[in-house]
Amino acid sequence: MPIGALGRVAVYGLREGSDLIEGAVTLSRQANFDYALITCIGSLKETVLGFYDGDTRSYKQLEIKKHVELVSLSGLLSKDESGMPNLHIHAVVSDSEFRCYAGHLIRGKVGYLVELYLTEISGTEVVKVKDPSTGLTHIRNE
Repeated sequence: MPIGALGRVAVYGLREGSDLIEGAVTLSRQANFDYALITCIGSLKETVLGFYDGDTRSYKQLEIKKHVELVSLSGLLSKDESGMPNLHIHAVVSDSEFRCYAGHLIRGKVGYLVELYLTEISGTEVVKVKDPSTGLTHIRNE
């Protein structure tokens, strides 16, 4: 079981039109974070959320092509077995009628702004490996 500590915090403001996922990867590289907890608030103007269907081993997708409030976003920056960054992010967004939509964040284009916070995980490795029984990746517990 990976055991580490929370360390430094990197904070970045993403501007309109930026790709949220690319922004998180870029910030992690600039801050020299290999592993981190991810949180955000702000707004998105193009959003794709996913719901994983275990029977089909695919994500049912909801595409939202309007400004929405990014109510909550949480996730994990880890590495895959080859050492490449692996992001697992879930988000809750709300529209102008206060209807909420939630799921796995597949794509997010920044609306007016996004405040992105990365909290470093240090003293351990967080590596995700493919689970053939589900088709998903999970944290290697070694």
